[in-house]
Amino acid sequence: MANEKIVAKLLLLALICAVLSAAGGLFWQEPGEPFDFTSVRGDTVRMFGRGLYRLDTAFKAPINRGTDAAILALAVPAAALVLVGLGKADRKAAAPASRPALTRQASRRSSSTTPRT
Repeated sequence: MANEKIVAKLLLLALICAVLSAAGGLFWQEPGEPFDFTSVRGDTVRMFGRGLYRLDTAFKAPINRGTDAAILALAVPAAALVLVGLGKADRKAAAPASRPALTRQASRRSSSTTPRT
């Protein structure tokens, strides 16, 4: 029970961090233009030039933005569902039992009355 509360709190923290970082990558658009950059090895590469990924290459920045979109569209809702499920399980465990639990003895008695073939 105590472990589930800790897991729920950590999951909520991770969920908040994921939303902030992914939303920042997608929606923070600083004005700028792509530019050429000469690497340490002497190669000229095209830099993205805008937003959070302005200093990434023009090849890598769209991949990072796609990852941010996938986090917002898939991972965040999945984690939210798990968090809701943990909350329901916690409430269900705290609620008093409405019927007696099936004990081993009762289970044995019910299985011994069925005919064996």
